[in-house]
Amino acid sequence: MATHQLDNLSSNDLLRYNTYSKPNDHQVYLLSDELKDAVKVAIMLQQPLLITGEPGTGKTALAYKVAAELHRISNGLYRDEPFFFTTKSNSSASDLFYTYDAISHFFDANISKGLLNSNADMNTGGTWKYITLQAFGKAIINTLPDNERTNVQAVNSNETGGGSARNAVVLIDEIDKASRDFPNDILNEIDKYRFSIKETGFTTYEKAPGAHILLIMTSNSEKALPEPFLRRCVFYHIPFPDAGQLTNILGEHRKFFHASAPASDELISWASEKFIALREVCKEKKPATAELISWLRYLAENKFNPKQPDKTILKGSLSTVIKNSDDLARAADLSWM
Repeated sequence: MATHQLDNLSSNDLLRYNTYSKPNDHQVYLLSDELKDAVKVAIMLQQPLLITGEPGTGKTALAYKVAAELHRISNGLYRDEPFFFTTKSNSSASDLFYTYDAISHFFDANISKGLLNSNADMNTGGTWKYITLQAFGKAIINTLPDNERTNVQAVNSNETGGGSARNAVVLIDEIDKASRDFPNDILNEIDKYRFSIKETGFTTYEKAPGAHILLIMTSNSEKALPEPFLRRCVFYHIPFPDAGQLTNILGEHRKFFHASAPASDELISWASEKFIALREVCKEKKPATAELISWLRYLAENKFNPKQPDKTILKGSLSTVIKNSDDLARAADLSWM
């Protein structure tokens, strides 16, 4: 006789779980007064905003919140989402603006001539088909009038957006992952909002007069950034939220919980307090706010009552918060666990 391994999971459970919706960052992100001031200063001075903080403090999400807010405040004159650039260890300055697929271009040029040797002439007339705009390049092109935008020599020039949204936010995520030369190499470009595509004859594109691009960069402080670069930035370090701030964050997220699994004020307060205790015992990997939100959803789904804690539910919930076996062992020793 076959055994049923998931008897604790019903078809109704599956249907309900599939209706869960994850909110967009701009819908739930809460800016502190200090962070609001830092954003305002960066916009006023038209300088890049450099954000640091431990993982899970909302560094990346900030750019999405700011873009949505600027879009709202300006009645659509800002794009409602940031252009996103993920920094890699081998990123170069030009990668922030565009990339050129030289290998595909060389291969296609030789195939079209029926040749497969390194002496074949490259057909430079179609070079633009191998140019792909990246985050800062898109943002600059995004500021140009429609008639100028259509002449941009890049395969994805139509992705920069249309309508009246000409200003934009650009997010350079984890800039400290790149080589030390990368920040210094982009100094002139981010000051002038200008770049050239050398593969198409050094075609130069520059931000339209009066347009604005807000550059937000995140760093995990894995290595020091060069001083000339730092002098051009507005800086803010996001501290990890305290219990009161965590309670406010959970209050925003519970609006998106399933109606059958609401999170009471009492449960939110309890979870915020106990989460801080869990972070204190975690030595290998401290849980971040994303784990706290998942934990609260799990507890709410299982009808957890903080007045009469069910330790079976608690132990089953730890996998949503703690991701290291040694930390799990430490958490298990807590008196309330």
